[in-house]
Amino acid sequence: MLLQVLLAEPAARYLLHDTRAILALQILAPSLPFMAAAGAVRGCFLAARRVHPNVIAQLIEQIIRMAIAIAALRVLAQWGAGYGCAAVVLGSTVSEGISCALMFAFAAKTPEFARRADEPLQPYTQKELYAIVLPVEGSRLLASGRQNVLYLYNSMSFSGRNKLAGYREGYADAGRSAPEGLALMLDAYRFDVAQVRELLARKWDAGARFDAVLAADDRLAVGAAKFAKLRGLRIPQDLSIIGCNNSPIARYCDPELTSIDNRLGDLCASCVDGLMAVLEGKPCPADAALPAALVERESTDLPKEE
Repeated sequence: MLLQVLLAEPAARYLLHDTRAILALQILAPSLPFMAAAGAVRGCFLAARRVHPNVIAQLIEQIIRMAIAIAALRVLAQWGAGYGCAAVVLGSTVSEGISCALMFAFAAKTPEFARRADEPLQPYTQKELYAIVLPVEGSRLLASGRQNVLYLYNSMSFSGRNKLAGYREGYADAGRSAPEGLALMLDAYRFDVAQVRELLARKWDAGARFDAVLAADDRLAVGAAKFAKLRGLRIPQDLSIIGCNNSPIARYCDPELTSIDNRLGDLCASCVDGLMAVLEGKPCPADAALPAALVERESTDLPKEE
């Protein structure tokens, strides 16, 4: 919040190219923690299949937002567009704070959210948070006779950290430690296939040796395939490659890439079905697991699972 206030001027000047937005950005800053906290509490109510508190708070929030914006516009708009924008944002900031207070008030009166005095805290364990599929497929690469599996990734998001941990856990499952220097990160927004190819070529020319690549994204895997062609390595005989997301480019690549299918379409459908069930008051499972699947193609020669 404080950072946004301090950066409001350079953000308006260099990103929005309009200094009239400075005041609006500064007024918006206090609403951010309220939005985050209220969103978390709304999620708790949805998980408990109780939508009325969310609906009531949202309705009140919108009414207050419009009322404050209209009132402020009547006073401030005469001073220019910058003040007009600030008036609209002021309505959002105040309404978010009130909405957050309402959500916490509803939560305080909800018996399901009350913590018993003798109830210990239940933090997530590392095993619960880590992805399952990467350790499994990493172990299968090692079981296929591969000795050095290089891991390519381009993000340290929640998902990205779990994937990296899964790579290391796959080595642990095989009774080995992940080799130093074979986990390479690229810029999430600037990398391209050619950059991956050149990075692996430099690594190879510097003496690093790897006979398998596990990539956190299919585009990274395509770059690994381009590297193999550049250095005359046969796929999968000399270099096995596994991508992630099972995107169309995994099929368009030559050879076609083995890829981890995270079943995003099924996940979205399951989320919508669950939400509709909650809104309609129907039974809805508290947990729904959709295991990922490895779609094997021409870039691997993995042993068959028993």
